[in-house]
Amino acid sequence: MKKITIFLAALLLMGFSNAFSQKCKVGTDPITNEHSVSFDYANRTVFYEYKGALVNLELKFDYNGVLKVIVPQGTEIIFKLENGEIMKLVTASDAPPKTDASSSMYSTTIYTNYYYPIQLSKDQVKQLATSKVVLIRYPDTQGGTRDFEPKGLTKKLADVLQKGALCIQENF
Repeated sequence: MKKITIFLAALLLMGFSNAFSQKCKVGTDPITNEHSVSFDYANRTVFYEYKGALVNLELKFDYNGVLKVIVPQGTEIIFKLENGEIMKLVTASDAPPKTDASSSMYSTTIYTNYYYPIQLSKDQVKQLATSKVVLIRYPDTQGGTRDFEPKGLTKKLADVLQKGALCIQENF
């Protein structure tokens, strides 16, 4: 009985880790025949794409409640890297809100997702591949900015940002 329980627990953990695994895919666009590379973590929470000499990074941020604010193109997102460098990035297009909800037996949580699209240069990809992000300053939809410091359980985000950049850099 213990062996079955241990096996089921291991199977559950493997399935959970696969659900949030990072995937580096190298291929060719079936229509344009362009070389393409993509890296996806947790259903586009962090998403890199290299195609046609452009590197795109998309970051997902969650905000509590229902928001109807469109974050405009050109909004600044700042990364502070482990080596002390500061990267000032700007969104490549407007980021419209996408409201969602999750519920349990006792409560419902409503939140709004924003996907910030950013175009990166090859030098910026190299910076992200060689040094981890230790702080992200991103827009507050009510005005101003918020700081996010990946540490503890959220430290995985810094690892993912670096792994995605490495995936793109190794496959230019």
